[in-house]
Amino acid sequence: MKHDEIKKEILILQPILKRYALSLTRDEQNANDLVQEVTLKVLCNMKAYYRDKNFEGWTMVMMYNMFANECKRMARFKNVPEEILIERFFCEEDINTRDIMRIVALLPKECSIPLKMLTRGYRYYEIAELMNIPIGTVKSRIHIARTKLRKLL
Repeated sequence: MKHDEIKKEILILQPILKRYALSLTRDEQNANDLVQEVTLKVLCNMKAYYRDKNFEGWTMVMMYNMFANECKRMARFKNVPEEILIERFFCEEDINTRDIMRIVALLPKECSIPLKMLTRGYRYYEIAELMNIPIGTVKSRIHIARTKLRKLL
Protein backbone atom coordinates (compact mmCIF):
# COMPACT_ATOMS: atom_id res chain seq x y z
CA MET A 1 0.00 0.00 0.00
CA LYS A 2 1.09 3.52 -0.64
CA HIS A 3 1.15 6.14 2.10
CA ASP A 4 -2.09 7.76 0.95
CA GLU A 5 -3.85 4.40 0.92
CA ILE A 6 -2.65 3.62 4.44
CA LYS A 7 -3.89 6.99 5.67
CA LYS A 8 -7.32 6.33 4.17
CA GLU A 9 -7.39 2.78 5.52
CA ILE A 10 -6.53 3.85 9.08
CA LEU A 11 -9.36 6.40 8.99
CA ILE A 12 -11.79 3.73 7.81
CA LEU A 13 -10.63 1.42 10.64
CA GLN A 14 -11.21 3.98 13.42
CA PRO A 15 -14.64 2.61 14.52
CA ILE A 16 -13.32 -0.96 14.55
CA LEU A 17 -10.22 0.10 16.47
CA LYS A 18 -12.39 1.97 18.97
CA ARG A 19 -14.54 -1.11 19.63
CA TYR A 20 -11.47 -3.28 20.05
CA ALA A 21 -9.82 -0.75 22.35
CA LEU A 22 -12.99 -0.60 24.47
CA SER A 23 -12.96 -4.39 24.77
CA LEU A 24 -9.37 -4.25 25.99
CA THR A 25 -9.47 -1.25 28.31
CA ARG A 26 -13.13 -1.28 29.40
CA ASP A 27 -12.88 2.50 29.71
CA GLU A 28 -13.91 5.14 27.17
CA GLN A 29 -11.04 7.56 27.83
CA ASN A 30 -8.36 4.86 27.84
CA ALA A 31 -9.85 3.42 24.65
CA ASN A 32 -9.68 6.82 22.95
CA ASP A 33 -6.06 7.23 24.07
CA LEU A 34 -5.16 3.77 22.80
CA VAL A 35 -6.78 4.38 19.39
CA GLN A 36 -4.94 7.66 19.08
CA GLU A 37 -1.60 6.07 20.04
CA VAL A 38 -2.09 3.21 17.58
CA THR A 39 -3.09 5.57 14.79
CA LEU A 40 0.03 7.61 15.38
CA LYS A 41 2.21 4.51 15.50
CA VAL A 42 0.73 3.19 12.25
CA LEU A 43 1.32 6.51 10.53
CA CYS A 44 4.89 6.68 11.84
CA ASN A 45 5.64 3.08 10.82
CA MET A 46 4.05 2.93 7.38
CA LYS A 47 7.28 1.60 5.89
CA ALA A 48 7.06 -1.50 8.09
CA TYR A 49 3.78 -2.56 6.48
CA TYR A 50 4.07 -5.11 3.69
CA ARG A 51 1.68 -4.90 0.77
CA ASP A 52 0.29 -8.44 1.06
CA LYS A 53 -0.30 -8.29 4.81
CA ASN A 54 -3.74 -7.97 6.36
CA PHE A 55 -3.76 -4.26 7.31
CA GLU A 56 -6.56 -4.59 9.84
CA GLY A 57 -4.89 -7.56 11.51
CA TRP A 58 -1.52 -5.78 11.56
CA THR A 59 -3.12 -2.76 13.23
CA MET A 60 -5.03 -4.88 15.77
CA VAL A 61 -1.87 -6.76 16.75
CA MET A 62 -0.09 -3.44 17.17
CA MET A 63 -2.93 -2.21 19.41
CA TYR A 64 -2.90 -5.35 21.54
CA ASN A 65 0.87 -5.16 21.97
CA MET A 66 0.67 -1.50 23.00
CA PHE A 67 -2.08 -2.32 25.51
CA ALA A 68 -0.16 -5.31 26.92
CA ASN A 69 3.02 -3.27 27.26
CA GLU A 70 1.16 -0.52 29.13
CA CYS A 71 -0.38 -3.11 31.50
CA LYS A 72 3.06 -4.60 32.18
CA ARG A 73 4.51 -1.14 32.80
CA MET A 74 1.75 -0.26 35.25
CA ALA A 75 2.15 -3.60 37.07
CA ARG A 76 5.89 -2.98 37.44
CA PHE A 77 5.33 0.43 38.99
CA LYS A 78 2.80 -0.74 41.56
CA ASN A 79 5.45 -2.56 43.60
CA VAL A 80 8.27 -0.03 43.26
CA PRO A 81 8.98 2.16 46.32
CA GLU A 82 7.88 5.75 45.93
CA GLU A 83 11.40 7.10 46.47
CA ILE A 84 12.73 5.22 43.44
CA LEU A 85 9.84 6.34 41.24
CA ILE A 86 10.37 9.98 42.18
CA GLU A 87 14.11 9.68 41.58
CA ARG A 88 13.49 8.17 38.12
CA PHE A 89 10.85 10.80 37.39
CA PHE A 90 13.26 13.68 37.96
CA CYS A 91 16.35 11.89 36.54
CA GLU A 92 18.86 14.19 38.19
CA GLU A 93 22.17 12.47 38.83
CA ASP A 94 23.52 15.05 41.28
CA ILE A 95 20.39 15.09 43.45
CA ASN A 96 19.88 12.27 45.89
CA THR A 97 16.57 10.63 46.62
CA ARG A 98 16.46 11.76 50.24
CA ASP A 99 16.67 15.40 49.17
CA ILE A 100 13.83 14.96 46.71
CA MET A 101 11.64 13.13 49.24
CA ARG A 102 12.37 15.75 51.90
CA ILE A 103 11.37 18.57 49.56
CA VAL A 104 8.27 16.72 48.30
CA ALA A 105 7.23 16.30 51.95
CA LEU A 106 7.49 20.09 52.40
CA LEU A 107 5.04 20.75 49.57
CA PRO A 108 1.37 21.28 50.42
CA LYS A 109 -0.58 18.03 50.22
CA GLU A 110 -2.79 19.36 47.41
CA CYS A 111 0.39 19.60 45.25
CA SER A 112 2.44 16.67 46.53
CA ILE A 113 -0.30 14.02 46.24
CA PRO A 114 -0.97 14.57 42.50
CA LEU A 115 2.81 14.67 41.86
CA LYS A 116 3.33 11.38 43.70
CA MET A 117 0.43 9.82 41.81
CA LEU A 118 1.90 10.99 38.51
CA THR A 119 5.23 9.35 39.36
CA ARG A 120 3.33 6.13 40.11
CA GLY A 121 2.05 6.08 36.53
CA TYR A 122 -1.45 7.48 36.99
CA ARG A 123 -2.74 9.63 34.15
CA TYR A 124 -4.06 13.13 34.74
CA TYR A 125 -7.70 12.11 34.33
CA GLU A 126 -7.25 9.20 36.77
CA ILE A 127 -5.77 11.53 39.37
CA ALA A 128 -8.68 13.93 38.81
CA GLU A 129 -11.22 11.15 39.31
CA LEU A 130 -9.53 9.76 42.42
CA MET A 131 -9.12 13.19 44.01
CA ASN A 132 -12.54 14.34 42.80
CA ILE A 133 -11.18 17.55 41.25
CA PRO A 134 -11.13 18.89 37.66
CA ILE A 135 -8.32 17.72 35.38
CA GLY A 136 -7.16 21.31 34.91
CA THR A 137 -6.67 21.61 38.66
CA VAL A 138 -4.57 18.43 38.64
CA LYS A 139 -2.35 19.80 35.86
CA SER A 140 -2.03 23.12 37.65
CA ARG A 141 -1.10 21.51 40.98
CA ILE A 142 1.51 19.28 39.33
CA HIS A 143 2.96 22.29 37.54
CA ILE A 144 3.13 24.21 40.84
CA ALA A 145 4.79 21.24 42.56
CA ARG A 146 7.40 20.89 39.82
CA THR A 147 8.12 24.62 39.86
CA LYS A 148 8.58 24.63 43.65
CA LEU A 149 10.80 21.55 43.46
CA ARG A 150 13.02 23.15 40.83
CA LYS A 151 13.44 26.22 42.99
CA LEU A 152 14.20 24.22 46.11
CA LEU A 153 16.59 21.81 44.40
